[in-house]
Amino acid sequence: QLPLGPGPPIPEDLKDTCKRKWLHLRRKEHRWAKLFNGFVKLKDAQKGVHDDDNVLYDTSKIPDVWDNLYYDLMTHRQYLGKEACQVAESLVELVHPLNEWVCLSEYGISESEKVRIGVDVTWRLIGKMLNDLEFMIEDDSGTIDEAGRHTGDRDEDSVLPRSVSGSVPISIVRALPSGALAAPT
Repeated sequence: QLPLGPGPPIPEDLKDTCKRKWLHLRRKEHRWAKLFNGFVKLKDAQKGVHDDDNVLYDTSKIPDVWDNLYYDLMTHRQYLGKEACQVAESLVELVHPLNEWVCLSEYGISESEKVRIGVDVTWRLIGKMLNDLEFMIEDDSGTIDEAGRHTGDRDEDSVLPRSVSGSVPISIVRALPSGALAAPT
């Protein structure tokens, strides 16, 4: 079983072309194993991938398959070899029409689907922004000034207002006489 990480790092100063090629191929193997594990799901691991009734495909990964094929053919052809390139080109011919359809349908095909999907995505983003704002604003409004400092929040035994992060604003620190921030004895 191949680990799903990026694979072994390729040192920039590596001059040995055989080792460099091996490392590139090893990294591709890791990338493709990760993609395969995301694209193909087995109902029963005992039966394997050769039983069609045992395999489920995640069609949302088709653009990833196409992108990886295209990337490898465009940038790593010299590492793949003639036979691997021919297989990849055949796969591109098979996957390209699926990729076109999946990419189009992901954002809607008809005008009404596009609007509905756009509204759904926008609504989720606005909801997240509102949740973030609610988290930032305290119930007792008016305690945070334009600079983001708590106006009523002061340390005990201190006349210095604290900022949201809890630190003393730098403008106040600069205006204080030296030693004013020393801990009380």
